[in-house]
Amino acid sequence: MTEEWYGPQDITFSRAQMLYFIKNWTSLYDGIWPLDPVGSGYIDVLRRRGKGNPAKSPFAIACEMASEIDIRLNKCGFDGMLVKPHYCLNESMERLAKFAHCSPERIKQKINDVLDYVSGEWPKRRSYKEFVDHRKNIRVGT
Repeated sequence: MTEEWYGPQDITFSRAQMLYFIKNWTSLYDGIWPLDPVGSGYIDVLRRRGKGNPAKSPFAIACEMASEIDIRLNKCGFDGMLVKPHYCLNESMERLAKFAHCSPERIKQKINDVLDYVSGEWPKRRSYKEFVDHRKNIRVGT
């Protein structure tokens, strides 16, 4: 089974991609795009992306992705701050729950809400709070 990998040309901001990019946030922030585990690891990020869109250096593309992740997570307030410690620093749900004064199950729900919110097209039509409130109503059945 091959490891999951996404190149700059593959970006759709799907949930799987957002999770992948969040897990690789540290290297993206440092300007390093994760290497393709299959093949040479070389990615052609310098090619032009259409008329009037100049080529970018590899570090700029990586840094832009790290910034995009930060922008999206910041829109989620405190809940968004739980995601990177869990996926980048391997903090357990239990430890985050102690920090947030709630149950590990609640932390898991918050992180899932964030991942669903930050995925897909931007900007979102509703705020993160409105998104979560709507989901709560659906879960409760109202």
